[in-house]
Parts: sequence; structure tokens; C-alpha cells
Amino acid sequence: SPVIIDGTSNMKTTAQKIAWGKTMNSGQTCIAPDFAMVKKEHLATFEKEFISAVNKFYNPNQKGIENAEEYGRMVNENNFERVVNLLNDAKEKGATIVFGGEIDKTQKFIEPTLLTNITLDMKIMQDEIFGPLLPVITFQKNEEVIQLLQKMPSPLALYVMSKKQKVIDYFLNNTVSGGSCINEVMLTSVNPSLPFGGVNNSGLGKTGGKHSFKDFSNQRGIVKNSLGNSLKFIYPPFNKKIFKYFKKIVRL
Repeated sequence: SPVIIDGTSNMKTTAQKIAWGKTMNSGQTCIAPDFAMVKKEHLATFEKEFISAVNKFYNPNQKGIENAEEYGRMVNENNFERVVNLLNDAKEKGATIVFGGEIDKTQKFIEPTLLTNITLDMKIMQDEIFGPLLPVITFQKNEEVIQLLQKMPSPLALYVMSKKQKVIDYFLNNTVSGGSCINEVMLTSVNPSLPFGGVNNSGLGKTGGKHSFKDFSNQRGIVKNSLGNSLKFIYPPFNKKIFKYFKKIVRL
């Protein structure tokens, strides 16, 4: 689930939202932002504000994030090892840890981690992370974002951070996702009036309110003929005029 940041929204607020979404339950939610795409000239500001937000949430007294009661742990050893492997693979292939990176196997603790110098051959860009690692990719033109996302599977959620409606419309009109949030994250599943679910590889079907009832019900189409043998005019031997008429109906 990518988050696109064009730099026109308030960067402090934007970074706080992403930090919250990425670290809730240590990133172990299906709609957590998987990676960020930030316009190049705003990368330094985003990094600064993201780090500030994480420290504000989990380390306000400088006692260490690992000591924060509000910060969770990996659900089990398998997920811990899987996420650590993603981190190690990224580092081996040239990723830079801008913030975080500390781990403690005894606690299944992984620190919120911000990474740059990301390439698509890294496993962290090929799998759902489901952990507190945030890879960041920069772009200069909006077209670059679309080109990248079209190479990837359709996400469960897509997040766009922008004040420009033209930019928002461009990203929505040229991408596919199960749901989308504009200037917010993690809220694609909370409104019962909206369908929640994936598309293509990220899931089939929609839930939420009436959508759950509809999707988990069998809508059965029933055809009933109350006019007797009303279709015998299409039986053999065939009448070409009749079939010309039916072709016109089909075109409608």
C-alpha cells in the first residue's frame, strides 16, 4: 500500500499521519503504508518530520522506543525473522537507514525504521512488509509514480498526500487499488457506507455495512416465461430477418 507525497500538504501533519499508520501494532496491519513516494525536493523535510513524529509518539522522555508502553512487538518469531530478513536484504543491496534499525530478538522488537536509496530488486519492495519498516522512494514528475505503480501488484490501499485537486485526480485516475485515502491513512475500512476490500491480487469482494451483506449473499438471477412458447420464432428453420433484428437488440 503506497503513500504518495507531493509536498504541497503540511509536511509535519503528513509525516505524523504516516508515522502513526506505519507504527500502529508495529506495522502489522493490512492497510499500513508499505512504502512512501516523496517528491525529491521534499525528502529531507519528510525525513526530519517523520523522525520527530516517531520520537514524539514513543520516545518523548528519551528513555528509548523499546521502553515505550505504547509500542508493540512482532506477533511471533516467524514474523520477526521475516521482517528482519527484509531489512537485512535491503541493507545488503545498498539501502540507507536514516532512522531506527535496532532489533532485539528476545523481545521480538523492531524499531521504527526509515530507509532510503531503495531499489525495486530489494525484497522489501516485493513483499507486503507487515512490520515497522518504511522504505522511501523519490520522484520528480508525477508520471514517474504511475510508471512505478503500474509495475507492481494492485494494492489494498493507496494514500495520496496533496493539496492540489488536479494532482489528486491524476493519481486516482491512473491507479488501481482496493480503497484510497486523500490526506489521511488507515481509514479505508472504518466507514460502513463504503466498501472495503482489495482488487486483483490484494483481494476479492468487498465488506462493510450493506456491502458485507451483499458480498456474502448469493444474488440469484431468475428468468420466468409466463407467455408460453414465446421464443419459437427463433427456432429452426432460421429466418434471416429475425436474426438481423436480434443483432440490433444485442448492440443496444
